[in-house]
Amino acid sequence: MTRLWEGAFTRHCLKKGIAGMMICFILSGGLLLLTLFFYPNVAQSGLKEAMQEMMQAFPAEMLQRFGLNNIPDFSDYHHYLAAAMQIQLLIGCMFASYLGASSLIRFESDHSMIFLYSHPISRFSIVYNKLICQLCLMTLYNIGIFLIVYLMSAAFVAETGLFLLLVLRVFFAFWLVHLLYLCAGFFFSSCLSHSSQCSSIAFLLFLFSLLFGLLSGLVPGFGFLRFLSPYFYFQVYPLLMGDPMALSYILVCLLVSLGSVAACAFRYQRKDFYL
Repeated sequence: MTRLWEGAFTRHCLKKGIAGMMICFILSGGLLLLTLFFYPNVAQSGLKEAMQEMMQAFPAEMLQRFGLNNIPDFSDYHHYLAAAMQIQLLIGCMFASYLGASSLIRFESDHSMIFLYSHPISRFSIVYNKLICQLCLMTLYNIGIFLIVYLMSAAFVAETGLFLLLVLRVFFAFWLVHLLYLCAGFFFSSCLSHSSQCSSIAFLLFLFSLLFGLLSGLVPGFGFLRFLSPYFYFQVYPLLMGDPMALSYILVCLLVSLGSVAACAFRYQRKDFYL
């Protein structure tokens, strides 16, 4: 594959993927903007007291089992921002899963593979360049969400310099988790037979990982399942407070991502295309 054709192929993939990324960014970014915009109203609403009064109707053991015994104080901006960003992490994980699951199979479903094979191209080059393209789209999405968080938070935090470093660290954790979901979906994309299966695979990938994480916290003796749930690897509020990132989870994200890409390349080399 010549360098000229490789660059043209990557630019073509970026142009096709940028519209979908922008739609997801506008929806999630708009939700985040609205959430942060209404912080002053929420801070004065007495929400914590109302939730505490409501939770008194439930047994203490059940609240502790579901992690509801410690209600965050949303009058504190860091608690409020952490809750909003945790929702953004969830949306980003689903987007990354779909981005990965739809990566390679679309070439077969829209018959682009026939056009690609009329050029000097290898299957490994398709995998490599498509992965680079999807990583760029995912990184641009995270940069956009980061800018919204930082610019909207400037009015509510005292030390903007320290806050910038803490938020950058949070978004590095987000990027690692999104990378894992993207690469896992990328592997499944090499196994699908039609692009109509992308949404289902992406949703099930995230749903099962989320269920594993919930089980790890609810069922005694199932704590090991947390490693199967990247969504629960990093909690936003402790990171905003300066707590260190768990090195074990960083390594898991990187190693599983590399393993998924390697497995994808191996599978794609031996795949019979559905054209």
